Amino acid sequence: MLETEGLQGMTEYRIHITVPGLPFKHEARWEPLIEHLERHHEALGPVIGWHAEETAWITVSTAAESEAAAVRTGVDALVDSLVLAGLGNLYPSEVEAEAIDRELELA
Repeated sequence: MLETEGLQGMTEYRIHITVPGLPFKHEARWEPLIEHLERHHEALGPVIGWHAEETAWITVSTAAESEAAAVRTGVDALVDSLVLAGLGNLYPSEVEAEAIDRELELA
């Protein structure tokens, strides 16, 4: 559980979202996506990687009251960015969520 002011009762989640049809070798297609995520959803700390040559794996993190709320935040941000990056024909095909257990040192 996160124990910082305003976040009591919240858990930090890492959300992994796969998007098929986004080839690694075509940087011109996926760079606008990650740039949009980084610019407009910076707080989620988006990272992009690949499961296979044609399937991107986007990871974001967020604090939420439930796993469902965290997944919705991550998927909504990704879908928004897909559309605005000109990739509205692509969509998430698989979503995994994991709760992150760690103690934060408060200064």
